[in-house]
Amino acid sequence: MYWISDDKVTWSEAVEECRNLYNNGHLVHIDNEEENNEVKAIRDQANRGYEYIWIGIHDSENEGVWTHEDGSRLTYVNWGNGEPTGGWGYEEDCGVIKDGHYNDVTCEEKYRFCCEYYVVIE
Repeated sequence: MYWISDDKVTWSEAVEECRNLYNNGHLVHIDNEEENNEVKAIRDQANRGYEYIWIGIHDSENEGVWTHEDGSRLTYVNWGNGEPTGGWGYEEDCGVIKDGHYNDVTCEEKYRFCCEYYVVIE
């Protein structure tokens, strides 16, 4: 399941909030085009279509090597035209999504975020 925040926070704060809000929650890991479209639709329904939303990708540990927040390898990416840029003189190590395409931005920017979590039905 997915949840989009109302608050704007830094990337690391978003990581922590997803962990705290939901047991085993994390910033969304988009693994294929179908999931990318789902996240885009949920973001659009939340009237967030005009702005960036944090997703769970970064290259802060190894520049140019993008991974999920937990260090796992990406299986799908949908970079916007000309992205990732790498920062033009400053670090752009964290990922956001807008209009279904990714962009790299500085991790200290403040944006809303999308958590992914699992519901256990017993």
